[in-house]
Amino acid sequence: MTDQDPNSVEGQGPALPPSRFGAGFTVGGHAEEPPPAYPAASYGTSYPPAPAYGSPNIGYPPPSAPEPGGALRYPDPVPQPVVYPPPVAVGYPVPVVVRGTNGMAVASFICSLLCMGILGIIFGHIAVSQINRTGEEGKGLAVAGLVIGYLSMAAVLLIYVVPLLFFAASRPY
Repeated sequence: MTDQDPNSVEGQGPALPPSRFGAGFTVGGHAEEPPPAYPAASYGTSYPPAPAYGSPNIGYPPPSAPEPGGALRYPDPVPQPVVYPPPVAVGYPVPVVVRGTNGMAVASFICSLLCMGILGIIFGHIAVSQINRTGEEGKGLAVAGLVIGYLSMAAVLLIYVVPLLFFAASRPY
């Protein structure tokens, strides 16, 4: 087979064409030319030369002389106040009372949602009195049951009783 590329390395096949991407490198060949060098900055002034090693520090005070013992020492520590943890109560644990939701409040809310307004109103008033006496949870449910119960009773009056009165009033005897 004589279709070998003259630029290919033995056993690697033909070289790929030069790449236009990347940092001036090509795949399978040599770089065409090195990237251009940037000119030195010609603006502003340069920094002053660094002082020679061992020259005196200008602007800093000289170090203090060592103590008679021959060594520098750290300053004495400042005494800190002693803080003790708070005392721990010893004895029987205090029982935690978990007050549940009043059952009458739940019943009032459910009955009011199911359009049994009179039961929702009755259960709601019983629940509010029990909650005020015992301190149970659920006052919001009881009040919601009362409001929905009164609204449903008003709706029943508007839908059934008022048309019945108009019908009875328009009927001759």
